[in-house]
Amino acid sequence: MHLTWKVATVVILTVLIVSVSGCIMRNNLEKHIKTGEKSSSEAPFILAASSEDGIHFSESEKVIQGSVPEVLKVNGKFLMYYVIPGEDEIRIAESEDGIHFHNSQVVIEKGDEYDKFGAVDPAVIQISENLFRMYYVGWEEDIPGGWGRNSLLTAISTDGIHWKKERKILSKEKLSDVAVIRIENGFRIYYSDKDNLYAFDSADGVNITKDWGRIMERVSVPFVLKTDNEYRLYYTKVPDSPEEGIDVYLSTSKDGINFTGEKLILENADAPCVIKVNEKFVIYYHIPPPPPPEASGEEKSVLRSMPQGTATLSDRFGFVCFDPLAISDLNLGWLRPHPGPFIWDKIEPERGKYDFSEADEVVREAQAMGLNILATIWPYAKWDQEKWGNIDRFVEKRDFPELPFSRYKPYNMQAYKEFVKALVERYDGDGFNDMPGLTKPIKYWEVINEPSTGIICKFEGKNAGFFKGDAEDYFEVLKVTYEAIKEADKDAKVLNGGMVPLPPEKGEVSDGFYGFWNKVFEMGGSKYIDIVNFHSFSPYEDAIRLKERFGKYVAGKPLWVTEFSATDEYRYVEASKSFGEGVERIFYTAYRAFPEAPEDLITGSLIDFEGNPKRSYYAVKTMNIIIGNFDEVEKLSDALYKFKVNDMIVYVVWSSDQEILEGFEGKLLVVDITAHANLIEAEKLKLGSLPVYIVSGDEKKLKELLSLLEDVERLPPQDMGDDIKKNPVEIPEAFAFRFGGWGHKHDEYAYTPGYRWMKPHPGPFNRYFIEKEKGVYDFSACDEGVKRAQQTGAEIVATIWPYTEWDEEAYKGREGYGEATGGGPFAYVLPSSRFKPYDIQAYKAFVRALVERYDGDGIDDMPGLKYPIKYWEILNEPEAQHDNKYFFKGSGKEYFELVKATYEAVKEADSTAKVVLGGAATLDKESIEWWEEFYSLGGGNYFDIAGIHSYADEKDDFNVDDLKKLLEKYGINKPIWVTEVGPTGEMSREDGIMFAKAAIRAFANGAEVLFFDYKPVAHVMAYIIGDFNRVEKSSEGVYVFETKEDKVYVVWKPGKFPIEGSEIYVADIYGNVRVEDASGIEVGDTPIYLFKSEKILQRLKMFMKAQGEEKNY
Repeated sequence: MHLTWKVATVVILTVLIVSVSGCIMRNNLEKHIKTGEKSSSEAPFILAASSEDGIHFSESEKVIQGSVPEVLKVNGKFLMYYVIPGEDEIRIAESEDGIHFHNSQVVIEKGDEYDKFGAVDPAVIQISENLFRMYYVGWEEDIPGGWGRNSLLTAISTDGIHWKKERKILSKEKLSDVAVIRIENGFRIYYSDKDNLYAFDSADGVNITKDWGRIMERVSVPFVLKTDNEYRLYYTKVPDSPEEGIDVYLSTSKDGINFTGEKLILENADAPCVIKVNEKFVIYYHIPPPPPPEASGEEKSVLRSMPQGTATLSDRFGFVCFDPLAISDLNLGWLRPHPGPFIWDKIEPERGKYDFSEADEVVREAQAMGLNILATIWPYAKWDQEKWGNIDRFVEKRDFPELPFSRYKPYNMQAYKEFVKALVERYDGDGFNDMPGLTKPIKYWEVINEPSTGIICKFEGKNAGFFKGDAEDYFEVLKVTYEAIKEADKDAKVLNGGMVPLPPEKGEVSDGFYGFWNKVFEMGGSKYIDIVNFHSFSPYEDAIRLKERFGKYVAGKPLWVTEFSATDEYRYVEASKSFGEGVERIFYTAYRAFPEAPEDLITGSLIDFEGNPKRSYYAVKTMNIIIGNFDEVEKLSDALYKFKVNDMIVYVVWSSDQEILEGFEGKLLVVDITAHANLIEAEKLKLGSLPVYIVSGDEKKLKELLSLLEDVERLPPQDMGDDIKKNPVEIPEAFAFRFGGWGHKHDEYAYTPGYRWMKPHPGPFNRYFIEKEKGVYDFSACDEGVKRAQQTGAEIVATIWPYTEWDEEAYKGREGYGEATGGGPFAYVLPSSRFKPYDIQAYKAFVRALVERYDGDGIDDMPGLKYPIKYWEILNEPEAQHDNKYFFKGSGKEYFELVKATYEAVKEADSTAKVVLGGAATLDKESIEWWEEFYSLGGGNYFDIAGIHSYADEKDDFNVDDLKKLLEKYGINKPIWVTEVGPTGEMSREDGIMFAKAAIRAFANGAEVLFFDYKPVAHVMAYIIGDFNRVEKSSEGVYVFETKEDKVYVVWKPGKFPIEGSEIYVADIYGNVRVEDASGIEVGDTPIYLFKSEKILQRLKMFMKAQGEEKNY
């Protein structure tokens, strides 16, 4: 048995290491390690040796007991990350000289989903002064030495000491031994499977941009060192037999992929890790049982300057948090570090002693990229906060490791004021006490972030927030900070701490928010604010509401939106309207999706989990290029805005009913929101897809702008229709009529190729946007959503949202009016009042117009409609009414009235259409009581398909049998669709097994369609049984599906194999297929699919290949 540990980099003396790659220590010999378990007293020692050339090393000396070291120098101390075999968790120890380490403690614990049985093999790279990323191996299975299925995982830190687990990059059998280096276009990560060396490149360090596959054999424990003229690979050579020794070798390469040569560096040594320090090489390594010396290496890394692109940086847009990739890619001109380095405790850890090193580094990196900074001042210093004693000043959880737990106003206001003046003076650019090398002064200062959150959380019974004081306390901090800033730099501008997105006018959140800010303003807060700062999911609407709500206090002041994300491309572009309401700048919060992110950063992400740009990505880039540097803006109407950009005029047009169509001469550049541009003669102007940019100006400048837009890697135009090929591999048409995808979290229009059904969620069939004025319908955004969905070839299930503000106003005074938030972005997709339509006839007219537009009968159809919409869902989870988070407010009787009206209107417009009941969130006692009121009134007469959702019912059958019994109670025999199978984040192996069984049971218990798209479990199932005509439960653990091509048996314990003799295909739930003799198949707890059809096999193979998931066949 071979056991892999991991050893990595070490730094000695005074060199600041910017990037350190990891190595892994491994014991290959079965005679040394039998089980992979060692007590700390038996653990090996890490040794160090030095060399002039990285080949011939001096005598070694012991460093610390353990394995897998990775060493960085941070703030004058050496930090070593390492593992004690048997403990199998990542530790940290400190040293002043790089040799004598102490204060050992665990920083990455095992026990989570992907590192349940071990967190080992750390490789750390320092990306910037205050950003570190660790790559490590998680053991998913309880197999000694990591010989099972393992995951390559990452963690993030801002100080190299406190780590937060980040995400999984990939999983592989026996994955081990990680190393990372910088390359020209990002990072290169190496790993082994205990026998071979693999590599992939990543632009951002987490998403794979190029997979090199296997690059070398008989290599484990790699350490790659990049020198001036070559790449050096130090590694432990895999022995041919247990009798061979474990030795360290060196190979070299010009490109970091094709390594040649094989020079023996150290005998009886394992897990090399080399760093170059002061022209000498230092190697750290491990020797199996007895410890001799010697090995080799180096590490050299410089921060890569991010590419700036060819367009001028956008002065009107910025980014929250220092994400160089996002900022550079989107061509942004502003940075708002969050929380950032401008924290009293970090800069003045002791009274009167300032340390600006971390803040200086952030400022230098920002100005190297040409960025302006909006700096957030945090008035918390531990030595000052302690003087408050035992008052309510602590938050329960540390949301940001940079910020202390104690977050009350300063105790010593004079000391705080002195700190602020020193801080502003250092970065004001006046030549007096400035930061050395300062070229871009900081002129904009924000006083805390979302200061009302402490009060709001208190209303909600939570101990959290960015500030623990009340409005009076914040006013005091704001006033003192303002005065100090102006004393240091009279030209600087002060922003209030960003207001959280404006809540509805009623409810606990509303009381806390408006009570807080009303008090601040009433005390005179506006005198100490130069720019009014708010956060939003809808800047245009919130800018209007902000001015209406706070009137005289904000009148005449510029507005900045310092946190913004949106659910789709249209809402991103709609933010441009806010410039017409006085907004000067907007800061994006979302770029790439990752599983642990808050919901708004996932829904608002521009790039999905798999690294694929969404339509909103192209919309944001287009908007930044075209109006990112406008000089003036004029609101001509609600649907027409005029921007002056340098010497060009840009019209943003939201409706075809505009006079803009007349009066142009010469050339025009017409651009849709995803960068598809045409330079045309003015007389040929016709408006199609809306919104659209129309740019007039000098033809040379128009061509320059066109060139910039052509550089945007954009989506195919929407009117390409059947010519669009989304996958390089041809896949079957939408054959899997038993499966659908629903847009959740990261993509409203999520779709799996081959699935028959697609349910955009929340989708564009929203009265809130379509009928803003009674009887006046604007289907433009809805049309665009339908066109986008139809590109997939799937059949749309459309959710009707029946609310519009002008109708809901009739319910003013009723309990619940204006209180719905929906949690996060849904607050801006739906109005804050969600009762059944008051004017039911006006609502029915809307439904008829909506259905008529998409029914495909040739009368009043959407231009270009390819596939009619025949399935209409009435709302979503109507019975789930908790606090202020709900989709519908009302009784079962009121929902019955809504369903009846909708059903009648749908059938009047299209008698062939099917009505789907809004999926029930669950069927607990309270929910069933609500639904029984609905059914007792005859609700079963007004729908064609019953919907159910599954959240936490994966151990059974996604609630199907419970719904079936409820329907039978009222004599209803109608199809059942599971229209949502609730997300659980990235699925573990146990989750995959549980969900697969639940889906099979759901079909067997009567579900006709599952909206179930978890990759790869659902996809594999769909491609094997997605077109079944009949299913039967043969016995416990044995199910028989009759598909178009073949009978498919799905079997797990205690089921017995139902076929005797002959060979058969056996597929697991992940798509791995093998051929076995029927008599030799073993049935376990994990379901397996048994079939003979070659067509099913080929279908599955094509799909896996299209998804980049080559399996074993």
